Amino acid sequence: MGAAAWFWRRNRRAARASLMCGSAELALMLLTDYPGGALDLISFRTHRELDYGLAALAAAIPEALAFAGDDETKLFRVQGALITLLGELTQDPVVPARRVRARAA
Repeated sequence: MGAAAWFWRRNRRAARASLMCGSAELALMLLTDYPGGALDLISFRTHRELDYGLAALAAAIPEALAFAGDDETKLFRVQGALITLLGELTQDPVVPARRVRARAA
């Protein structure tokens, strides 16, 4: 979100792209069921999978909004790589296996 303010005078398309990426990530964080999340609608595993989609979005958005040749593109590429790296370094919480009762025949 801070990049949007930084880009606003230099490149409005990059600023808008930053707002879109930042808003999507904020919404995802608020909807995930971990401490700090406002609602428990998305599991942590689903959050991680959606993060991979956001990483791809961040890396591809300069082409979609036609500012791929500008210097601001570097921020989006790095952001996509860092989101992917963080997702790979984060492990799912261990969920204990449920015991299955044997049914009497």
